[in-house]
Amino acid sequence: MESARDFFICFINGCYYLVKGQYTTVDKIAQGRNISLYEKTTIFSLHMGLYMFGWMYAPQAAWANMQMVFPHSSETIYYKSDCIVTPQITKRVRAKRWGKMVWNGNKAYAWSSPEHNAAILLNGCKLSTEIIDGVECVTATCPYTWKVPSKTKFQITSGFAITIHEQLFYELEKCGWLHPYTLVCYTEKSIFN
Repeated sequence: MESARDFFICFINGCYYLVKGQYTTVDKIAQGRNISLYEKTTIFSLHMGLYMFGWMYAPQAAWANMQMVFPHSSETIYYKSDCIVTPQITKRVRAKRWGKMVWNGNKAYAWSSPEHNAAILLNGCKLSTEIIDGVECVTATCPYTWKVPSKTKFQITSGFAITIHEQLFYELEKCGWLHPYTLVCYTEKSIFN
């Protein structure tokens, strides 16, 4: 019974922070003031919520965000996945159009579409080829760090949206609670032929 109560209290705290508390913290940061331990732990819980609930929405992006919790022996993580085989990436690979790739964030992709998952996982990536384990691969290289200052709006229903200030996660990076890295998502180039 006690654990259910504790979970409920944490859930209510997280909801409050999403609706009101994060704006107070953003104002403190803008004024150059330090954030409290309470704010840091609440932001960390919010980050955990993103990847815990994100598994349903965009599993590869949830995995990539979860990796920020752990210190890395290397600044680059290689992730073999066919999630980069999307219509837009395939079109660019066949045309040999390498370089930065950005998706239109306002476009409503179906939740289950491969384009949707790639847009969340790899927006702003650099598309190229690389030899990995002796095989020519298409790579999408993306820095996993939080932009400052920016915010993301998640439209839940037509009348309800949640806005998250990504600057808060950057504050956790600065104090060593989150660990930025570079993600190299790759798959064999032959898949695109």
